[in-house]
Amino acid sequence: MTSSRSVRAQARPLASARRDSVPSALAVNTPTSTRGFALDPRSPYTRITEPTGTSCTPPVAMNSPSNAHPELLDSSTLSITFAQFLWRSSPINGTEIATTGRSFMGPLYRGNVDAMKNVRWGIMGAGRIASALVEAVRQVPGGEVVTIGSSSRERAEAFADLHDIPGRHATHEDVARDPNVDIVYVATTNDLHHANTLAALERSKPVLCEKPFALNHRQAKEMVAAARERNVFLMEAMWMRFQPAISRLEAIVRSGRLGEIHSIQANFGFLAGPHPSGRLFDRSLGGGTVMDLGVYVVTFATMLLGAPDRIIATAEMSDEGIDEQAGIVLHHRNGGLSTLSTSFVADSNMEAFVSGSDGHVRVHAPFHHSPTLSIERRGTVVETIDTSYQGSPYRFEVEEVHRCLLKGATESPRMSLDDTLMVMRTLDRIRDRIGLTFPGE
Repeated sequence: MTSSRSVRAQARPLASARRDSVPSALAVNTPTSTRGFALDPRSPYTRITEPTGTSCTPPVAMNSPSNAHPELLDSSTLSITFAQFLWRSSPINGTEIATTGRSFMGPLYRGNVDAMKNVRWGIMGAGRIASALVEAVRQVPGGEVVTIGSSSRERAEAFADLHDIPGRHATHEDVARDPNVDIVYVATTNDLHHANTLAALERSKPVLCEKPFALNHRQAKEMVAAARERNVFLMEAMWMRFQPAISRLEAIVRSGRLGEIHSIQANFGFLAGPHPSGRLFDRSLGGGTVMDLGVYVVTFATMLLGAPDRIIATAEMSDEGIDEQAGIVLHHRNGGLSTLSTSFVADSNMEAFVSGSDGHVRVHAPFHHSPTLSIERRGTVVETIDTSYQGSPYRFEVEEVHRCLLKGATESPRMSLDDTLMVMRTLDRIRDRIGLTFPGE
């Protein structure tokens, strides 16, 4: 007789109901540099030749011919703003604009974009993550940023001048009205995601919305319902899901090499400074570690083990009423435990571990775009996998958006709207346990 435990092991090689095509091998070139970004020098970028993301096509069998590596397209010097990254969101010269970051030379993945027409992007919000997306779009063949909308004409003009964008609008909503825009990227503060996304969907504009997708599950449901009612593309900008390391990790879990997955550990923390300010610490803007960093660790855990049925959470709260750090334990309804932590006051190692009955994978820092995976058994490293790359880490999600739009898909099979709703529901339950609420809830 087959035990219930063995049935669960066979039924749960990967939590997602989708069975997307994931590369089964990497072809790694010899590393030529060890460049990191300003906030974490533990993030080398070197050239690899691996397909990225998952196209909006029906699932295919592992090792099938359609999983062949795409041809690489060598890039010219590409300047990206990832060195500043999105957490440092204080204004620059009175605006939300980001300066350019360091430049990287590296391959761009052509994949199936040769036949694409240009995809014209309009951006709502003129912050640093918007700057990073501009550079990512320009690294993807067929991508073009045509307009920017901010909360004031001055901010829009300054951002557009900095990034050489022809269109500029004095409001976010005007981006949705622009007839030259094929897709809207919502890069505003967390409290505006719901309204900005609905404004675009009401005009049948496809949307890529920054994470966290909304302030709560109720808002997220309304956004998803609007997209599905109008049959319009919508995706959460959870760029971690499209990283080479994550694709490789999912392939390892699917292969059964780790056995039954019992435990996940992930921590995400950094020092916000002695006198923190800005959106991260503003309750009215949806601040706090659970919303800004917890969305990563919860997404990481649930993509492998599925939705939780029980949650334990605690936090240290700031004078501003947001969580400065939080500890979270998820018991997943299909089995397995996830131990997660987030912090603005502790300099964590930013690693993750996926542990099964036959071994575990160490996802080296930073786990959400890891340069290295280590497969270990009983304390011994049996395989090290290089998943590093050069260029913008956001280009992989841009490629997925382009694939979906050109194929007429209304959501990504790799970052589905049901996955987003599950994460938002989990974040609601965590916030309920630590006593974090936002105005109007």
